[in-house]
Amino acid sequence: MTGSDDLRDPDALIRRAKRGNPEFDQHFLVDDRVLDRLPSYLPEGTDRSHVLEIGGGTGALTDRLLAAAPEDGQVTVVERDPDLVSFLREEFADAIESGSLTVIAGDALEVDLPGFSASVSNLPYGASSEIAFDLLPRKRPLVLMFQQEFAERMVAGPGEDDYGRLSVSAQHDADVEIVEHVPAEAFDPRP
Repeated sequence: MTGSDDLRDPDALIRRAKRGNPEFDQHFLVDDRVLDRLPSYLPEGTDRSHVLEIGGGTGALTDRLLAAAPEDGQVTVVERDPDLVSFLREEFADAIESGSLTVIAGDALEVDLPGFSASVSNLPYGASSEIAFDLLPRKRPLVLMFQQEFAERMVAGPGEDDYGRLSVSAQHDADVEIVEHVPAEAFDPRP
């Protein structure tokens, strides 16, 4: 999958005027190396039959999730920006036609999320905590991107300065860990 010419180049998408809108809390992940690694952070043996992505953006991560899916696997993307929903449906028309991709138009906090086996998502920062606390009780493997300070509070242990209600709540439902620090330069626009 890494370096494959058939994956969407996020830089090319930006050149085609598909840029993140900070007013919509959009910060697209554009670093190919990070995009290539994200699906691999799901634990070994994870059921990948139906992967949920919240915040599909320009589809750069969607591409990687489709490439990592088993032959009969499915990816569902939830995107609230109507322009990006149209863009995703056009760009991924073949995957949608084959049944391997579903694009749901709407806010992840307001739509009925389908059952899923795992989630890999670059969450919109402004809603990341609400989305995470909707997903965590479902007890599915999650690879979610958060602002560093939020992630550090989630993983903090008793006695640490960042330990608090967020830590207790997150750790009640999951074994949380930080698997990578992603620099601001990996996003467009930068957070």
